[in-house]
Amino acid sequence: MKKLGLKSLNQFIKFPNKSKLSIICLISSIVFTIPELSMAQARFGVNAGANFSKVILSNSNSDFQEYDFIPGFQIGLSVEIPFADNIFLQPSVSYIRKGFKSPNAGYLGYQTDFRLKADYLELPILVLFKPNLGNGKFLFGAGPYIAYGTGGSWNSDIGVGVGDINIGNKGDVIFRNDGSEGGALDSYTYGRPFDYGLSGLLGYEISQQISFQLEGKFGIANLQPRYGEFTPQQKIRNISIGLSGGYKF
Repeated sequence: MKKLGLKSLNQFIKFPNKSKLSIICLISSIVFTIPELSMAQARFGVNAGANFSKVILSNSNSDFQEYDFIPGFQIGLSVEIPFADNIFLQPSVSYIRKGFKSPNAGYLGYQTDFRLKADYLELPILVLFKPNLGNGKFLFGAGPYIAYGTGGSWNSDIGVGVGDINIGNKGDVIFRNDGSEGGALDSYTYGRPFDYGLSGLLGYEISQQISFQLEGKFGIANLQPRYGEFTPQQKIRNISIGLSGGYKF
């Protein structure tokens, strides 16, 4: 049995902070009312696909540590709003699973073949360029995203423990601004709940309804939580790449 530090396993919460989650809901509702200005031309769509994600750790000495990619999935709704010739505004709301995989126990250094899955509600807002290419359209998009962590799970091939207590080889993932807040022993604090960063897209629209796209997201927000009065110097950021298909109505 290997040991994780106390800081890596913290409080269990079944639901995210409602006041913070309402911010994303409010922004989503505002964004999705924009098409009313040009409803006749706006197009709604659905998309789903697979992704690979991991975290990157860095410190004040510019040293980097990367973990392995872990597979996940994403599903969402989008609206495409014409802005100019071949230029569109495309906000979307997605449920996306991120995380990382490592032979080490999370952000610590104990060999446990550790896998973590973190669930997010995500809102990218892209400026989309769609020039004609062959019988379809080339897709190129870029813009910001914001996201809110809602939960998740972790598991390990080897049982782990806190002190002399065996907590098994699986547990829940939580998000905290303050990682010292107590709770269930097997809960792992992934980081702060709010994430934001840059999103990019390359793809091809086969017809007016069907498209395929490769998406990349690079987190700018530092997810490292504080622990009471102590704030670790390392920074934690999300990174992901995904392939999805879309259908517009």
